[in-house]
Amino acid sequence: MIRKKQGENMEAFLHTVVPPTVILIELLGVVIIIIGVGKAVYHLLQNQFNFRNEDLIIEIASALSLSLEFILAAEILMTLVVSDMQQ
Repeated sequence: MIRKKQGENMEAFLHTVVPPTVILIELLGVVIIIIGVGKAVYHLLQNQFNFRNEDLIIEIASALSLSLEFILAAEILMTLVVSDMQQ
């Protein structure tokens, strides 16, 4: 009986806390993309549209990589809640 109540409490906690957390993490990923693209455009303008500049390539690649990690983390959390609802 106590285990069932604890499970229900954990389920309620997950359904309350995880969705807003997922939104915040996804927004952080989007902000990182926006900042990374902004920096890349700035570097592009500084180097007179030299697309072969390694700093430009590294800047955009690292921003996209970091943002994808945040978005993946959000998806994993959301999967936790969805799989919990299906059980």
